Formats: sequence, C-alpha cells, structure tokens
Amino acid sequence: MSSTDEARHGIGICENCDSIQPVEVRPGGSVHAVGNPNCQCGSNDFRLLE
Repeated sequence: MSSTDEARHGIGICENCDSIQPVEVRPGGSVHAVGNPNCQCGSNDFRLLE
C-alpha cells in the first residue's frame, strides 16, 4: 500500500465553532476528528489547517 492510500493526521478546525481538533485526513480527502466523530458543538464538519 502506498502512502497516498493511507490516512494522515493533522490539526483541523470546526467549520461551525472554530474549535481546534486533531483530525485524520482520509485518502479521499475527507477530514474527520480523531477519537470523537463530532466536535463539542455537535458538528462533524472540519477543515484541515495548513
């Protein structure tokens, strides 16, 4: 399996409340919080901080 087929980790920001969370970026580009699938505000919409 190549590295492009593996998830990578980074820091993300919640699109709803701007909370900073550790995230996993999956090969398709989707961004998910690590551990709890939702932010403390209830949102599950994150973007990767570059």
